[in-house]
Amino acid sequence: MSNTSNGPGEKGSKKWMQFVANDEACQKQLNRAMSGKQELIWISPRAGENYAEYKLNQEKMLEWLNIIDKDMANEVFSFWPKQQSQWDGIAVTKDWKDYYLIEAKAHLSEVNTPRKFLVPGSSQGKLENDELILKSMKEAYDALSDGGDFENWKSKYYQLANRLTFMYFLNKSPFLKDKRFHIVLLNFVNDLDYKPTSKTEWEEHYKDIWADMIGKAPVPEYVQLIYWDLKE
Repeated sequence: MSNTSNGPGEKGSKKWMQFVANDEACQKQLNRAMSGKQELIWISPRAGENYAEYKLNQEKMLEWLNIIDKDMANEVFSFWPKQQSQWDGIAVTKDWKDYYLIEAKAHLSEVNTPRKFLVPGSSQGKLENDELILKSMKEAYDALSDGGDFENWKSKYYQLANRLTFMYFLNKSPFLKDKRFHIVLLNFVNDLDYKPTSKTEWEEHYKDIWADMIGKAPVPEYVQLIYWDLKE
């Protein structure tokens, strides 16, 4: 079952993600940037499927991941509540070993995504979900960071933090040990019909992000930064 974000994007990262994933020349260029010479199969967003985006625990994705039943799915995703985030794009190599989970952005403000946790008066279920998310994000932070501040995973960059958390837990899962999961941060440069951002602005912004989140400039293993210039 696909989620409610189906349909063509009208502007910003959603529009351009759909374009590069479905235009033959752009897709080939993006494939090379992500995986070198390995050919990729694109799962989403596909024009023929109304640009559906997916969460990893949806039925279609469980089939692609070869997660064979509900018990196995519960074990694989035990680090996160059942309500997962959806991915802007998903592609896999033809040998089924490398999965590319894509987060697309068209301007700087899209990267700043604060979230409030453990809000007084929340339902018990909401509080339990918050506790699980915080526990898992903290484990990922401890494994990936060399400084930085865990508070920034919550208060400034929650969306990126949960993407890193998924990458960390999927890559350590004993059920998925024959697979590798890559986070691709696809940043569109010079989106002149919305909020144009230069490559330099993106690069400086990510330097600040990594310093805030993990205390070092190099991106974590299995994370890729791609800058796609829309003027070229």
